[in-house]
Amino acid sequence: MVGMKLRFSIRDLMWLLLVAGVGLAWWADRQYMVVRCDQMQQQVDEYSRMYNRAWEQHLEARAWAQKLSKKLESLGQPTYPD
Repeated sequence: MVGMKLRFSIRDLMWLLLVAGVGLAWWADRQYMVVRCDQMQQQVDEYSRMYNRAWEQHLEARAWAQKLSKKLESLGQPTYPD
């Protein structure tokens, strides 16, 4: 056993190359997915901020319209329903 040399055939090296290639491809795909998920999360956060701002503007406009409607009503002018 002490003087025994390891021998590898071409087939063994091809299997090793295949396993290493599959492992590398999996790792690269995983890294791409992590980066893509981060990008998508940033987009979701941006769209959420935009939605919240639009909702705030909607509420402000609605309150303004209600105040205007009450003012017109007090002056005897016709108003539109909410």
